[in-house]
Amino acid sequence: MGYTRRQIARETGRSASTISRELRRNRGIEGYQAETAQRVADRRRREAGKRHKRTPELIAWVEARLRDDWSPEQIAGSLREAGYPLVSHEWIYRHIERDQKAGGDLHKHLRQRRKRYRKRYGSQERRGRIIGRVGIEERP
Repeated sequence: MGYTRRQIARETGRSASTISRELRRNRGIEGYQAETAQRVADRRRREAGKRHKRTPELIAWVEARLRDDWSPEQIAGSLREAGYPLVSHEWIYRHIERDQKAGGDLHKHLRQRRKRYRKRYGSQERRGRIIGRVGIEERP
């Protein structure tokens, strides 16, 4: 229709830079085609997603080291040398816990058993007790 980008932006209530970006991103051989642009945008949205650095190859490598009785700290420290993205030893422990809940045996390869978590609510505070304490209001 011969509108400028600024006129299109005013008509649609969008920023001129948004219109410019839409035209640049979705221009085809014959120029901008709304149907084609929508199809491309829908596909882009479908395929978009968070890129995980924890790939199946990385997980397999970590599990192989665990089965060789490496500690999670050793594994986390050697990932860079092996050419994998870095993950923390805490993530490795959580992975072991998920594996155990799913019926796996990775937890058997840990060097030490995990300390059991103890709920602490409802119990008396035991720290900072001074035996035979005299309150400040009772002191001379």
